[in-house]
Amino acid sequence: TPSPMTTPPPTTTSPPTTEPPKEWHKVTYFSGNDDTTTMWFSIKGNEWRVKFKYSSSSSTYSFFSVFVYPRGETTMYVSHFSCDKRHCEDTTYIYEGKGDYYFKVIAMGSWKLTVEDYY
Repeated sequence: TPSPMTTPPPTTTSPPTTEPPKEWHKVTYFSGNDDTTTMWFSIKGNEWRVKFKYSSSSSTYSFFSVFVYPRGETTMYVSHFSCDKRHCEDTTYIYEGKGDYYFKVIAMGSWKLTVEDYY
């Protein structure tokens, strides 16, 4: 005799929770000529980047160096990037995470920094 078929009870699964996809958000922009220390800015994500552009004011010398510090810190920087050409344009990625930061820029010429946060 055939055995009766039993239907398994339905399983209830909740839909997976999906976070919105991460994307780049512009945080702030700094520009200047020569050396400066910027105002601090806040980062929300674990990864962020700095798009930089530099043009030397001298036909013989060029120097552009940027130190990234946590707010309140003056000696221990968390990242550094530089350029030894007369003209530079590049992006550097920083993985220091959430927090407040500022830049110390040492430069001979004009520069621009655009900070973008990934969250």
